[in-house]
Formats: sequence, structure tokens, C-alpha cells
Amino acid sequence: MRGTWRHNWQSGASWLAASAFLGVITFCAVDSPARFPQTYDNIFHINGVLWILNTGDASPLDFRQLIEPDRASFYPAGWHSLAALVTQLTQLTTVASPNDYSVLVPAAMNATWLAVACAMWLPGVAWMTEVTLAMPADPSRRRIVPLALVLGASLPAMPYAMLSYGSLSPMFLAYATIPCLIALGVLIARRRWPRFAPGAHSNCASLAATDAEASENGKPPALPQWFLACIFMFGLWALGCAQPRALLSLALVIAPFVITIGVRAFQYFWRVGGRTRKRAVVWVSCIAAACVLMAAVAWIAIYILFDVANRPISDHLNGPQATASTDLLGAITQLLTQFPLLGASSGPLP
Repeated sequence: MRGTWRHNWQSGASWLAASAFLGVITFCAVDSPARFPQTYDNIFHINGVLWILNTGDASPLDFRQLIEPDRASFYPAGWHSLAALVTQLTQLTTVASPNDYSVLVPAAMNATWLAVACAMWLPGVAWMTEVTLAMPADPSRRRIVPLALVLGASLPAMPYAMLSYGSLSPMFLAYATIPCLIALGVLIARRRWPRFAPGAHSNCASLAATDAEASENGKPPALPQWFLACIFMFGLWALGCAQPRALLSLALVIAPFVITIGVRAFQYFWRVGGRTRKRAVVWVSCIAAACVLMAAVAWIAIYILFDVANRPISDHLNGPQATASTDLLGAITQLLTQFPLLGASSGPLP
């Protein structure tokens, strides 16, 4: 029990330190909470929040009319709805003009950004790291969470580049949910397919202890699989509301885990032989055909519909990602020296 409390205390202290570091790095050069990045995308996002507050319409089905008035088309409004809700709940309006949301909406957006980074991104990174890299009985588990929290607040690509390039607030919100979804997916896979999932026990159907073992250790019982599956589906829906493009990033990150499960399952069923082997071959053939079909559709969409090959190279290389460092020391150095890139101090909303 003492070890558990010590682990929780270390994790909590590390989270507070990482959150403080993240806030200082982002807003140390900002002289007012109402300052905001004067970037191309951010003007649209601020006006999107104002549109929701003034009209009460947060439907993503026609949200793109703000920039294309001639036609109604889909644009994810999850971030804008969240920022509008924060504005209303905190009553961030001026005393002289209670209904003039345009004055302090940037302050609400900055607060929303900081809350998402500290309350979603950092805990999600810590949980994902703990679930994927540490076994329940591994003594190094207690050291993984503080290290993950520090690294989660120290890399420039996420969350800082999302604020300085764009600003890509909807993508930032979507990316912040990915670590939790990865951790949930790994837990569900280990409980559903303990024989094949990496890191799962070979002699039980769940990584978590049974209810009896949990009560003896003073821990709450493991959550049922259906409940985790419902949370996972809700998380996918939330990610889609924030920015559906992030689904591809989630798929790419979780693909090695899924492929490992598939390969192990095929090897097992192949060794069993008989009809089981034939069914395994049929399943693998169907999955391979589906992958080829999806790759063909993606190629058509990218190179024919969107004509990516003929777009200027500057469209792909502009912004902080053009000089993003790959090694850890270089990435941290870039973060500590990129204050001018974090354009949150550009100016107030006119």
C-alpha cells in the first residue's frame, strides 16, 4: 500500500511540474490572456467560436459556410464548441458589454488550449506509456509515468507546434485524445485476445488482477471489457468531432500492435491445422484484398482528386515542422529556443 501511495504521489507531482513547465513555455512571453496567434487558420477558429456564441449553431454540417458562404459543407466543430462552452461557463465577457464575446474569446481559447494540454494530453501520454511499456508487476512501472509526463511536455511537435503553425486547434484537440485511445485499444486487445496480444499474460484473459486479487491488494476491480469498448467508441466519436483527419494518425500508430496480433493469431491457427487453418487463410486473404482496395482508393483520392503531386513543395515544408528535430536533445533544445514561434503574443482581437 505504501508503494502505491508513493507511486501516486510521484505521478501527481510530476504532472504538476510538467503542466507548469508547459504553461510557462507557451505563455511566458504573453503579456495578456487575450493575446492570440495571428495566423491564417486561427482567425477562422476565433470567428467560429464567435459564430457559435452569437447564433447558438454548432452544427458541423454547415460550419464551413463561415469561409465558403455559397455552399454548406462539413467542418469539424468540436474545438469551437468546447471553446464556446468554456466562454459561457466562465462568463468571460466584458462588464460594459455583457454580450460582446469578441473581447475575451481569445482568452477562453487560450484557457481551453492549456486545459486540453494539461488534462488530456499529459495524462494520456503517461497512461499510454504505462500500458504499452510496463507490466503490472514491473518495478520500473513507477519510473515510467514521471518520465512520460516530462517528455510529453518537452517535445515541440505536440502540443506546441499545433499552436504556432496554423494554428491547428481542432487537430490539436484530436491529437490530444490519441494517447488515451491507444491505451484503451491495447487494454481491450489484451483482455479479448490474451494469447496473441503483446504484453498479455499467457495464462489469463486479462492483464488486470481478478476481483479477488484486487481486493486483497487494496485495488478496485478491473473494468469490464464492454465498458472499455464503449469508452473507446466514444473516444473515436470525440476524435472525429474534433478532426477526422487524426483517425489516420491513430491508425498508423496502432497498426504495428494490430499486425502483431494478426500474425500471432495466424501462426497459432496454422499450427492447429484442419478447418481452422483454412479459415485463417480465408481471413488473411480477405484482409489483404481489403488493404489493397483501401490503398487504391487512398491513392486515387490523394493524387487524382486532391492533386497532391502538383502542389508546390512549400505547402509541405512550411512551418515549425520544416525544422523539427528528430533526436531527443535537439528536440528539447528547439523547444526551449522557439519562443518566437509560439505566436500567442501577436495581438488582441480587433
